[in-house]
Amino acid sequence: MENGSIGDVLHGEKGGVLLDWQRRFNIAVGAAQGLAYLHHDFAPAIVHRDVKSNNILLDGDFCPKVADFGLARTLQQDGGKGDVLMSRVAGSYGYIAPGSHFYVLVMWNVLNLTVYAYTLMVTAKSDVHGFGVVLMEIVIGKRPNDLSFGKNKDIVKWITDVALSSPELNDNITTCNQVDVGQFIDPRMNQSTCNYQEVEKVLNLALLCTSSFPMNRPSMRRVVKILKGP
Repeated sequence: MENGSIGDVLHGEKGGVLLDWQRRFNIAVGAAQGLAYLHHDFAPAIVHRDVKSNNILLDGDFCPKVADFGLARTLQQDGGKGDVLMSRVAGSYGYIAPGSHFYVLVMWNVLNLTVYAYTLMVTAKSDVHGFGVVLMEIVIGKRPNDLSFGKNKDIVKWITDVALSSPELNDNITTCNQVDVGQFIDPRMNQSTCNYQEVEKVLNLALLCTSSFPMNRPSMRRVVKILKGP
C-alpha cells in the first residue's frame, strides 16, 4: 500500500504532520469497519488473531485496509458463541489480551481409547482487545511497549494508571470522562485541530475494548456504532 501501515506512519518522523486528528479518527473508523465485516458479515466469520498497527495498511488517501491474514482462522459458530480452537497462542506482544487465550479440555477417541488433551480457545474478543490497543496508539502516538511508560508497563497499564492518578477522577476507572485528555494526545500533533470530544470517546472506547474481562468488551459491530455515533 502507498503509505505503508498505521504503525509505519504513526511511529515515523513525520507521523505528527501526516496524521492530524481527523485523519487518525477516520483511520480508526475504517479499521473498525473492516474488522466488523470479518466478524459479522463475512461467511464464515473470521477472527484475525493479530490485530496491530502494522497490520492495518494505508492507501494513497490514508484509507485503512486490514491486512496479514496469516494467523486468521474461521470461527466455529457453535451455539452462536463464535469460539475457535487452536494449538498455540497467536498475536503480537503488546496486543494480546490477558486471559483471551484460555485452555479447554478436548476429548476424542483413538483406537477405542479415550484421549484427553488441552488446546487453546480464542474468540473474536481477542481482536477487539488488539483494536483497543491500536486506538490508544492512534491517540498517544507511541508503541504499546514504549519504554517511556515505565518498568513493567504497557500502553493499557499506563493510561489506566494516569487516569487513576488524576485528582479529577472520582473512583471511575473505566472512562476518561473526568480526566484531562490533553495529556494523552500525541504531542507531535497540532492540538488546536483536535476534536477533544472525539479524543475522549476514542479513549473511553479503547479502555472498554481492553477490559481484562472478554465479556465486557464490545463486539466490533458495536465499536463501529460507538465511533460513528454522537
